[in-house]
Amino acid sequence: MVQQAATLIFADIREQQYDREFYPTANEVAEDALHFLPPLLHLFLERLVKPDLKRVALGQSLVQAARPTGSIMPLQLALAVELDRLGNSQLPHMSINQSINQSWIYIAHTRKASNALI
Repeated sequence: MVQQAATLIFADIREQQYDREFYPTANEVAEDALHFLPPLLHLFLERLVKPDLKRVALGQSLVQAARPTGSIMPLQLALAVELDRLGNSQLPHMSINQSINQSWIYIAHTRKASNALI
């Protein structure tokens, strides 16, 4: 029964559409992060984990681990950007799912967007 549930959740993760060109703002990372989780994964985590932030962090980590090149999860991206900002270049060795290159792309994207507003 557990293997069937895992198979269904994994299939739900694989079927979910994610935009790899979309870079969320800081507000979007904090506000509605649950919508990045597929419905079955969300239901599963809702039964296991009560605080929303922990549910989101765990869920987004699972999605990123299951589809490392098929999605950009906001919390993992924010963590990678913050660690990069602090000068930690060991991201790939720390089992952080977002690559250092992805954080640099995000930083360049946000700089370009802020320059367009000026």
